[in-house]
Amino acid sequence: MQQEEEGRGADEEEYVANVDGDGGSGEGDGCEDREECEDGDDGDAEEEEEEDEEEDTAAQTVFRFRGNNVMTPAATNPANRRLIRPHGDWQWDDICWEGKNRLRPVNATLGTLCRFHYPGMVTVGGVLQPALKWEHYKLQSDDQGVTTAARVWNDFWERYRLPEEEEQCLQDRARSVFDKAATKVVRDMMSNARIQCVCLYYKKIKLQHMNKKLGASEIYLREDEYLEADISGLPWLRKCPDAWRALCAYWASPSFVEKSRMKRANRQAGPRVTQRYGADGHLRLARRMEAQSGVAPSYIETYIRGHHGPDPTQPDLLCSDNATQTLARYGNEMVSRHGEEYDWRTSDVDVGALYSSGGGKKHGRFSMLNGVIDTSGALSEARCSQSTQNSRGYQQQSQRETVMQEKIRQHEEAMQRQEEWARQQHEYMQKKFRSASTDSGNASGYSWLTI
Repeated sequence: MQQEEEGRGADEEEYVANVDGDGGSGEGDGCEDREECEDGDDGDAEEEEEEDEEEDTAAQTVFRFRGNNVMTPAATNPANRRLIRPHGDWQWDDICWEGKNRLRPVNATLGTLCRFHYPGMVTVGGVLQPALKWEHYKLQSDDQGVTTAARVWNDFWERYRLPEEEEQCLQDRARSVFDKAATKVVRDMMSNARIQCVCLYYKKIKLQHMNKKLGASEIYLREDEYLEADISGLPWLRKCPDAWRALCAYWASPSFVEKSRMKRANRQAGPRVTQRYGADGHLRLARRMEAQSGVAPSYIETYIRGHHGPDPTQPDLLCSDNATQTLARYGNEMVSRHGEEYDWRTSDVDVGALYSSGGGKKHGRFSMLNGVIDTSGALSEARCSQSTQNSRGYQQQSQRETVMQEKIRQHEEAMQRQEEWARQQHEYMQKKFRSASTDSGNASGYSWLTI
């Protein structure tokens, strides 16, 4: 499942564990402050703890940033690696965690690895530019031909492992979840880096306090101002000076500023679903609920707990109007499909009902439980997990849900074929008009207008 990576010494491992920096959950962290943003149900967020940053050799003033700088150590013995199972689109189930105390989320460790292995400058389409997304990690290779993405993959599986009896059937799912999780982690990492640099500039140059609540994400510095920020607290950027300078120019460019403002305006115009999962996310909150009650909650019960309102006697009134309406629409759809007596709160998630009640997958996302449920391979995941059903109580997607997903896919393909046919007809008619225009122009001096 993994390639052995040579040349990792004790000194390098110590560096990984202690000087990670705060790329994924700094002052600028938060869904509302990212240039690109995912649903609040994503789970596996960075745990936030106050940590003093390491002092630079220049003995400069040290500011405090939020973030966990400790990486889960690599385990030489595979038996000592944490057991995980891919879950949903980009999450992981910590199989051995009993829902008590605190345990570093899997994707938090993935974020640390992505920062440590940040490739710096990469060549994209013949142009040298700073790495901005996970796909760019696949463009840089070392002397042995191992890409940066492969190094992250290898280091990840030095810390985790799949259940031995499920490893063969889970490998494809693990690769898919890993790739989607890394895509999200790097996107948030780059967005938070810019916001954090704004905070650093204000604290070090203007001597003013700045954070996301004060509007750090809405501040766009000039290139020279970004360069003035002290990035000693961002060692993953400090070790790539060329990429750092290129990023400053990129962040200050009019095209980036315009795109960032447009995306923020779109997010603010849409409905907001406030959530109260905290650092746990959906899956870990469900595990804590099971540890407290002894009964594994359903997806909907966990969603209600993660969006609970102020009045415990009215559990259907959640923490925001949009969350309440989203749940109500799903409930109404479930009742129309399964009848008044059907207990949809404690039952399996009906993907078809979720799709219909939310108006489809807008921008590729469900209206709730986004990332928690698998939207690509529910049938294969169900077959794989059927033989190893555990006591956690998370039932696999039913055959009916899989059929609905297949119908959705077929509908989308039919729409694409129809659009292609319309395009071809349009081109054909244009050619006919041009031909007629030439003939008519020769005869009468008039020309046809093309569409």
